[in-house]
Amino acid sequence: PAEGHLEVGDVLLGVGGDAFDADPRVLLGRAIGAAESKKGRGRLDLRRWRQGETKTVRLQLPVLGAYAETAPFDCPRSKRILDAACDHMAANMKGGIDGMINALALLANGDRRHAAAVRELARDVGRPDVQLSLEGRTSGLMAWQWGYRAVFLCEYYLATKDRQVLPAIAEYAGTIARGQSRVGTWGHGMAWPDLNDGQLHGSLGGYGAVNQSGLVCHLALVLAEECGVKDREITEAIARANRFASFYTGKGAIPYGDHRPGWDSHDDNGKNALAALIFDLQGMREDAAFFGRMATASYDEREQGHTGNYFSFLWGPVGVNRLGDEAVSAFMREQRWYYDLARAHDGSFPYQGGAGMSGGEHKYASWDCTGAFVLANTFHKEALFITGRGREKRNRLGGADLEATIEAGRGYDSWSKGAEHYASKRRTQLLRDLKSWSPAVRSRAAAALAKGADAPVLELRGMLKSKELDARYGACQAISELGAKAAGA
Repeated sequence: PAEGHLEVGDVLLGVGGDAFDADPRVLLGRAIGAAESKKGRGRLDLRRWRQGETKTVRLQLPVLGAYAETAPFDCPRSKRILDAACDHMAANMKGGIDGMINALALLANGDRRHAAAVRELARDVGRPDVQLSLEGRTSGLMAWQWGYRAVFLCEYYLATKDRQVLPAIAEYAGTIARGQSRVGTWGHGMAWPDLNDGQLHGSLGGYGAVNQSGLVCHLALVLAEECGVKDREITEAIARANRFASFYTGKGAIPYGDHRPGWDSHDDNGKNALAALIFDLQGMREDAAFFGRMATASYDEREQGHTGNYFSFLWGPVGVNRLGDEAVSAFMREQRWYYDLARAHDGSFPYQGGAGMSGGEHKYASWDCTGAFVLANTFHKEALFITGRGREKRNRLGGADLEATIEAGRGYDSWSKGAEHYASKRRTQLLRDLKSWSPAVRSRAAAALAKGADAPVLELRGMLKSKELDARYGACQAISELGAKAAGA
């Protein structure tokens, strides 16, 4: 649509005749969505600066309709976006992690036209003669490669019952389980026996645990048991991984590796969302509910991510989906502008990254991110476990609890960290925030209180005696921030 109207080097100054007066990415993304509605008739007017001259140009976009209030559920626009994306992915099948996710999106959509392409990839990745080994290795990104391949193969088998891939599932899952560290983690690779005097379940090489890859390995083992794979090593590995990840329940976001809970954010590169899925699949309701709620409140935190935001956008909606359709709709509503900005004219989603991210945080320029961005549009079918199959209905988040969860994420992004939003709150509001279910809200409120002239020592002493654990946590967080000013507490 931009052909003949825009060139490399042009500067966009505004939309619809108005100059940008806020984050231009947000305004442009919203303008694209409005233009593609029936009311917008596909007309997108942009203020363009080129070599000293400013001019308004009109792009003619396809009319997809407006988002339904319940999107991505019962939404014709979401379906049209999904259909175009699936046609693109089916015509561009590939290996790698992004290829596994794109294939999962095709599988979740269930269009028979794409079944052969998915089957071909699954049988290639899941050849019956696949043999993996932990011997003779001390490095490598095996946790990433094996974990995502295993998840894809498990979901493929559970959806199709194609027994040809079962031996490979058992091989991947069994090797991943044997490669787990003694405390239930994985790194970029495994706990290689060659680094541990030939013993299994020793220490991880490199710099230890990498929880993004580890949680995918964890998920793969849970799904492998769902496939009927029987292996004591797998069962014991799941128990160790559960013990490690559930430590963070109620405390904060699951961090990068062997670190303290992330109590200053609602999610960290999709790990809380992954944990919500994993625990929900096992009926661990308290853990699933906490991490699902953390993911739901993280809607404005997803643009940043270590090495990039691909995994953040991939797993975010998946985790929120464990808390029900209403939670997904509320979560996705806050991010529609980014999804519309990231989508290309051919229905694909190239990697975009986040504004202001350093060069080291852009590792996915060559990845086809389409599957990650349209997976949520398949949730209504509940075809796969990662898209809603087996969802625990009792963990549904709605009403006042959902409103409070969305409010918990308000005013925060990956750059300002909510400082301005919380600085504008009154002292009574900040004290109320210290009692929040959210560790991130408590942390931000504590930091804002610490900047005030007077320390609320009496109030904090009262909170320390509260019957509510969240209030006691909040009081401790505030005392920590206040330091000497809170000596009386």
